[in-house]
Amino acid sequence: MTGLFREECISKTGKGFVYCADELFIRADSEAPGKEYYDDFPQIENGVGMLRDFLDNTSNIEDRLDDSCVRHGKYVLVTGISMSDYIADFARRLSSTGNIEARAVAVSNGFYGDSVTVSGLLTGGDIINALDGTAG
Repeated sequence: MTGLFREECISKTGKGFVYCADELFIRADSEAPGKEYYDDFPQIENGVGMLRDFLDNTSNIEDRLDDSCVRHGKYVLVTGISMSDYIADFARRLSSTGNIEARAVAVSNGFYGDSVTVSGLLTGGDIINALDGTAG
């Protein structure tokens, strides 16, 4: 998805240098590239590669959970709109363990507007409004 410039960077430096934002893959309904695409994840703080990192770190979570690593109980996983399908799937998988009841709450960004869909730009007010009345 990044074209000729990226290929030229790889041939000259061994690194991609240009990485498409996760949101591009999500909006295009395209699978996130493998971790090799992101080199050493130099843009992870900017959200580039977080989707791949999340998918890799949560794969087979059901097999890796035991009593020593998580408390039994109810959990609410708050997320922005763009990751909501992934977080909802993760919540379902957590709940399938029988020890945890997890659910995802997708929060619209009322502060910056609906076009801003990433979790990192949600405000406390938007989160409180989304959770208001959802206790339990």
